[in-house]
Amino acid sequence: MEYIFGIIVSLIAQVFKRVLGTDTLGTYAAVAALSILAAGVYVLLKDTPIWAVIVQILITAGAFHNFIIRRFE
Repeated sequence: MEYIFGIIVSLIAQVFKRVLGTDTLGTYAAVAALSILAAGVYVLLKDTPIWAVIVQILITAGAFHNFIIRRFE
């Protein structure tokens, strides 16, 4: 599940880079801050029942997107 958070952090960092026009150092700082935040959220959620539901929703959404939505673009 850490991979999911890593992907989300990377995508948010790319948005910061495009929207804010950050340089390399700014992007690294954003990734570091987002990684710490994501780690905190992960630790809070990993032992709760909601975590399994979040993972199932992400898996279903990804599968639906790849098998249905991409086919009809």
